[in-house]
Amino acid sequence: MTHLKFSFNKFFIFLILFSFPSLIPLNVQAQNQGFFTLGNNTFGQGSWFELGGEVEAEMVATQKDTKNSFESTTASPPVTAGDGVYHTTSGSTRFHFDRIMLKPKIFYPTKEENKFFVQGEFDFMALGLNGSSNDDAFAKELFFNFNLSQHFFLKVGLDGTSFWRDEDWQIQLGADFSHLYFRTALSNGLTLNDMPVGKDATYQIIHDDRSTDDLGDSTKEIAAGIGLKGGDKLKFDLLSFGSYSKLSADEVQFLQDVFSGTQPRDNWLLGANFNVAFPVRKHDFNLFVQELYSRDGNMKRNGLYVQPSFTFKKEAKESLSAFEFLYRWNWLKVEPSGSVDDISNRPMSWDRVTHTLALNIDIFKGLKLRNEVHLNGENKVSEVKNNEVLSQLEFRF
Repeated sequence: MTHLKFSFNKFFIFLILFSFPSLIPLNVQAQNQGFFTLGNNTFGQGSWFELGGEVEAEMVATQKDTKNSFESTTASPPVTAGDGVYHTTSGSTRFHFDRIMLKPKIFYPTKEENKFFVQGEFDFMALGLNGSSNDDAFAKELFFNFNLSQHFFLKVGLDGTSFWRDEDWQIQLGADFSHLYFRTALSNGLTLNDMPVGKDATYQIIHDDRSTDDLGDSTKEIAAGIGLKGGDKLKFDLLSFGSYSKLSADEVQFLQDVFSGTQPRDNWLLGANFNVAFPVRKHDFNLFVQELYSRDGNMKRNGLYVQPSFTFKKEAKESLSAFEFLYRWNWLKVEPSGSVDDISNRPMSWDRVTHTLALNIDIFKGLKLRNEVHLNGENKVSEVKNNEVLSQLEFRF
């Protein structure tokens, strides 16, 4: 892999962020109580309605790359913007709001009894509050969760798929026991599409994309996973999972446009997550590892990332109470077919490595400063420049 030199004329801050929840959710619960509740209990356990939210403002600096261009009508096959492989040469430093979200939750009969609850996330940035509309959905998630028994639950609606992918309309059945848990899901299936590796639409990768407004052509996806969890001070969580579906006509056409050649319709994925967390004196260490392997038509993809983090906590501090230091190594291998590997004028065929460095600071309760640097490496003929710095202020209420 080519290791890219990182430089920005307008930036000198090398702070960072990228955080996931410290452990995969083991119990299906609504999130923490919001800033507004309706109910009859001082401690909130008798409440039947809660409203929380999240606001994110960020500054992004991306490199400008004018050396490479991949739009060509004479290439074989032709490369055009409509193929989803167009490379922009913008590069910029900009400020904007990334998220303005409200998160309502309704419990029946109350949060304490909780026979079922309804939970939603509505992102007002999808309405174009930065000055123009975008393709983001207003309803990020909206689902019913029925607690069938002490161990079993049924989830129906729009929510993140079982194994950390984009939201999809689905029916999910799951169970949590003391050390063992499982998930099964029937969903519309995500859609193969292109996605930038950063904030700019440059050097896209192929991505399993949210496509909740295109339900007619969707081929249903089945998924299942089984996990093992445990520990007291040292907590661990191991989850293996898989899914199967058929590519839609649009997805087959997408692969033919990008890579050419006929494509079979089989589409399957296998993966595993491993998470371990333990205290170091009064501080916290976490390690998360995920590997995915998928086959979409003739295309094979193999991805892996390893993410250690250390959170330094300051006692009896209402402000600047925690500092999380994080590193992530991201690796992606793409094989368009059995006889073809990297295609120089097809960014979505390139093998990738990304190094992420991050620093997350808890300024005070609910307010966090997230900072991250992404150093992107691509295996191709010539050097590309698409590193990125991001600093984000996040307020949750």
